[in-house]
Amino acid sequence: MAATSRDAGAKKRDFQSKWSTVQDAETVTLEFSGQDLPCSHEILPPFQYFKQFISDDFLDVIVTETNMYSVQKNVNKPLNVTHNEMEQWLGLICYFSISKLPHTSMHWCKRLSPLTDICSDIMSRDRFEAIKSNFHLVDNTMQDPANADNFLKVRPMIDHLRKKFQDIPMIQNLCVDEQLVPFKGRSPVKQYIPNKPKKWAYKFFVLADEKGMTYDFIPYNGRIKPVEDPDVPDLKPSSNSVLHLAQIIPSNVNHHLFFDNWFTSLPLVDHLASRGIWSCGTVRPSRLTGLTKEMKCQKQITKNGRGAYEAAKIVQDNSEALYVKWFDNRVVNMISTFAKTEPVTKISRYSKNKTRFEVQCPDIVKQYNKSMGGVALADQLISLYRIPIRPKKYYMRLVFHMIDMVVVNSWLLYRRDASSLNLPRKDILSLASFKLLIAFDLMKAGKVCNGKKRGKPSLTPDSSNARKKSCYRPSDSTRTDGIGHLPRIDQNEIVAREQTAMGEPMLCVKSVTLIFA
Repeated sequence: MAATSRDAGAKKRDFQSKWSTVQDAETVTLEFSGQDLPCSHEILPPFQYFKQFISDDFLDVIVTETNMYSVQKNVNKPLNVTHNEMEQWLGLICYFSISKLPHTSMHWCKRLSPLTDICSDIMSRDRFEAIKSNFHLVDNTMQDPANADNFLKVRPMIDHLRKKFQDIPMIQNLCVDEQLVPFKGRSPVKQYIPNKPKKWAYKFFVLADEKGMTYDFIPYNGRIKPVEDPDVPDLKPSSNSVLHLAQIIPSNVNHHLFFDNWFTSLPLVDHLASRGIWSCGTVRPSRLTGLTKEMKCQKQITKNGRGAYEAAKIVQDNSEALYVKWFDNRVVNMISTFAKTEPVTKISRYSKNKTRFEVQCPDIVKQYNKSMGGVALADQLISLYRIPIRPKKYYMRLVFHMIDMVVVNSWLLYRRDASSLNLPRKDILSLASFKLLIAFDLMKAGKVCNGKKRGKPSLTPDSSNARKKSCYRPSDSTRTDGIGHLPRIDQNEIVAREQTAMGEPMLCVKSVTLIFA
């Protein structure tokens, strides 16, 4: 049940903070007492890692809702998709992200054979499009008009994957950031972000680790409600998104949580510290209540040159935090409850004079740069082999993105197991190879891929169950150029002579068409 405005107001608290300047302080090293990563005794096939997230039970739900929607559209043309067909359909869209042909229909183009033979052997183009147009996760007739959930069409998949992701054992360093799903179609929850390369996109708030593993995510629909827990304060919407994701982080085991200045606030840092979650992030000076004018002023630190920094201690209700102002090419403001200024290291910078020089870097900056990029790394891995289909229905873009998230998490789990077993680096599958094996297993494992028989039933049994390979007719300019058109001779010359004598067709080495002796 969502919190009412009165309840939300009751959860707001007055946070008191006291400031004092400090000298250099050393970073506090706290022993992580969380759950140990499971020790794997073997490396599973890629298909099995994928099945840990997209289970057979969930696929049965998709099959049921898809068939029901097809009947609702046209009772005379039920889709009658099966469990195996749905797996093959998922395998095809994963294969499309690796082949990267410009258009989906080109995967059934005869001129691109044998690259496209695998698709035509699995499923016809019209059958693929029929499943895509009828793909559904919920029953439309059961929707409540009073329910204003803009993600209702994909809510079962969101809830299912969030639960699966939350079961993954966490490491110590975590981060919260936004993740964008490019989309230019019509949608009530599409966001416009002018300073991003992809300006129109869906927005997710994601909890991940520094390796890129996703543990939880929340789709953003334009508003963020407070956490429905009386012990969790109601902060600003940006900080509330962190509180939602932090609900699954175990308390008092010394997790480190990183976020950027859009999320950071003093009440957020203080509440996380009360749970034993130590945070670090960049911060906007306007959110630092009680900060003195001397600390807000940036003129003095810029005069000291690049590498200069100042620090101040903040005493709050539940914690002590350190505020650090560091000047690189511009002033960076940071706050942390565990990272300090010491040890100060040297980092290399490039000057306008085309020379390199070293500047001082406090440890808080080093800790932040090391662990903050987990969500960006996950986003990068997804974008490498993103499912390229441009759907007409707005929710299908979210479905494809979540499948990509599953593949990336499956690959990272595979790498985690490979690392625990000390597998040589050369033997570890790349993301492309891993996703391709998932696609092949989805399409072929435990299935018959002979294609659908058409026409009248034959009176004589078919001696071959294999589907005949189709060949395309070359263009007229290639077929009539008169250059290099020779019969393809079989390696066994005796067989070739017999074929020619009996008038059986032979192949042209250039056009790959049938010619007759």
